Amino acid sequence: MTDEMMHAQMAALYAQQRDSIKPMDHLESLLPPELCSSVRHYATARDFTTQQALFHIVSKFFGSCFKSQPSAILQPTPSTAK
Repeated sequence: MTDEMMHAQMAALYAQQRDSIKPMDHLESLLPPELCSSVRHYATARDFTTQQALFHIVSKFFGSCFKSQPSAILQPTPSTAK
């Protein structure tokens, strides 16, 4: 067996192992049980993974909080308008 064949075999075995391992869901360590179930319900209702659901929830929340700030920064204040 050549080195190239051995490396290809090892790479195939590694890929098989990696695919067989289920990604760990650390939601329980981050959130209380009630919120975990709510996030999972949100995710399944929208056909998201839990990571996608959390990203969507957080981006919606923080996106709405910061929408008004850039316009306030770009508007000149009366003291600097002179």
